[in-house]
Amino acid sequence: MKRILMLPFAGLGCIIPALEFAKRLTSSHQVTLAVQASFAALVEERLVRAPLHNIRLHVMDAIDIGPPTPSPYHNNQPFPFNTNRDQGAAAIRNLLKETFTGFCACTGHCVKDKHAQFDVIISDVFWGVEPVRFAASHHIPAYYFCTGNAGQLLMMIAVQEDTPATNVQSDKFFWKVPGEGQKSLEYVPGTFKDTLLEGKRGLPYVRGVVCNSIREIDEAYLRSLESYDEMQSVKMWLPGPLLPETNTREDESEAVVEQVTKWLDKQPEQSVVYFSFGSHIPTKSEQAQEILDALLSLGKPFIWSLNAASFEGLPEEYRVDMRRHPELISGMNFLILSWTPQTVILGHEATAVFVSHCGWNSTLEALTMGVPVVGWPFVTDQKADAELLESMAMGVVLPGTGFHAQRTIPVAEIVHNVKMVAGWNEESGEDKESTYGKAAQKWKSVIAEARKPDGSSQRDLTNFLQDLQSF
Repeated sequence: MKRILMLPFAGLGCIIPALEFAKRLTSSHQVTLAVQASFAALVEERLVRAPLHNIRLHVMDAIDIGPPTPSPYHNNQPFPFNTNRDQGAAAIRNLLKETFTGFCACTGHCVKDKHAQFDVIISDVFWGVEPVRFAASHHIPAYYFCTGNAGQLLMMIAVQEDTPATNVQSDKFFWKVPGEGQKSLEYVPGTFKDTLLEGKRGLPYVRGVVCNSIREIDEAYLRSLESYDEMQSVKMWLPGPLLPETNTREDESEAVVEQVTKWLDKQPEQSVVYFSFGSHIPTKSEQAQEILDALLSLGKPFIWSLNAASFEGLPEEYRVDMRRHPELISGMNFLILSWTPQTVILGHEATAVFVSHCGWNSTLEALTMGVPVVGWPFVTDQKADAELLESMAMGVVLPGTGFHAQRTIPVAEIVHNVKMVAGWNEESGEDKESTYGKAAQKWKSVIAEARKPDGSSQRDLTNFLQDLQSF
């Protein structure tokens, strides 16, 4: 049995797949998940619901690194991603020193009885070179964990010191994955450039990389990765999708999940529009009004997961957060909530189409549940994820979106794309089987096959476990 230290990046979208991967390792190994204090409660609550897994939680002390550094690419303001990275990196640095060298960061003295408590380190690629180089210097095998697909790794390898960096207000602030045969990037979002370069510098110190995807989805990315010298000695495993069985939260009333499920049960098959930009993306007032008008004009039942701070942008009669008043749900023909049980909604036969920001976890859930997507990306990998779905024929991408979009997406454009993807005929008003829905069902089957005992996902997990046993 190996004692594994996992270092997920500081973000909900990174911690959840890391925890799911940790669960898959605990049949043979002991895993310690090291997280910052701000995420401890979330992980503890999820571990309570997984008591059979041999997972320990280590909460890292908060480290004062001084005021956050303004970014020239973020309107000279601190960028949350970089602040989280810097604070987390300082905490990890102290953890590694205390664990492997007996150096107490609190006192600055050596602690005589300290000894290495771990045999393996699995570090999120966003933490960069420092944790894996530290592991190598202490003869501890290390791996990278990538919460996205292999395209994210491909972009990291393609970035160069001289790659042009773009400003947050640029329309080129999305991550761009290089195409086949393309060895360099046209640009890279400025606030992420250093992080990507640091991740690239760590490749010589890792045995391999675990990506949260499957080979059938990432086939083109994997071919491109094989052409890079940096990847010739780096193994790849894709044991995804690494998704929780349920996404209910401790602070959510079970009544919300129960009432949403009952509400869905009453709706006709393939009739519901599910609209969500995730938990943290706010919606501007003028855009919220256009979205509301579009959803109402469709004449279909809908569920809108709206960031809590964005309710103020709605007309007064629509500002009731049904998450706080689940007793109202059963009598409504639409639901607007500040949190939704997404896997319940996407897995229900009533759901016809998903309008999504296309974060990778949401993208994987749409693929796994077989729901076609209207992509409305905002930042980072989301546009690449949406374009991937479009290339798989199970979605479309709205143009001109983003945190600093120069336009408001109008009602007519929203309605047209939702109807097209759902298969609702705009001229006759009749519903037909969506070609996007057919493609989504095909990919649902592909993922289901990959997750079987003899499928690619399970084989990659088995191969990774064998690699752990090889040293």
